[in-house]
Order: sequence, then C-alpha cells, then structure tokens
Amino acid sequence: MSPANVCCVQFSEYSTNLLFFGSADYKVYGYDLRNTKIPWCTLPGHGKAVSYVKFIDAQTVVSASTDNSLKLWDLKKTSSAELSSDACDLTFRGHSNGKVGFSTHVTSLFVFFCLF
Repeated sequence: MSPANVCCVQFSEYSTNLLFFGSADYKVYGYDLRNTKIPWCTLPGHGKAVSYVKFIDAQTVVSASTDNSLKLWDLKKTSSAELSSDACDLTFRGHSNGKVGFSTHVTSLFVFFCLF
C-alpha cells in the first residue's frame, strides 16, 4: 500500500469504504476499500511524517505532522491519477506535536480556526 511506514490510520465515519492513513514519507493516503490496488488519493505537502489524520466531515480531512503543521484537505479536489497537491485548502503552523496524534484540545482548536 505505501512505500513507507504507516504512522496513523483513520476510517471514515461517513463512508464504510474510505480509509486514510498518514505515512512516514510525508504524505496522506486515502483508499477505497473496494479497490486497494491504487490509492483513491495521495495528499503530499507535509515536511515530515504525518502523525495523525481525522475526518472533519464527509469531504474534509485534517492531518498533523511532526513538522509542526496542520493541513486541511478538500477531498472534492483529489485525484487517483496523480498527487493531489491542490487539495490542501489551509495550512496552520506552529502547533506542538510532541506525541503521535493530537488531542481533543488540538482538534477543537483547529475546528475553531476553520470556522473563523
């Protein structure tokens, strides 16, 4: 599935077929479980390993990286044919990512920034 180590996995609560994972190769991979031969989408852009991925809603994913950034991804802008670089709508920098994953506090803070 991925040429690098998988750091985190998130199943979509909006679709029984979607699974996303963060990877040590600085990318987020999305897979449709009905066809696992190729990624449904590949989201590049982090500068270090992706330590957490979470669905915000059916069309939006947020990822956190050990590069101290959070990225908001618009899944309507993804493609299975190529890297979906244009799918990143927002990048937030400066969060502290001392552990793999992030807490409810960081998730709530991210959602707050997205609303304003």
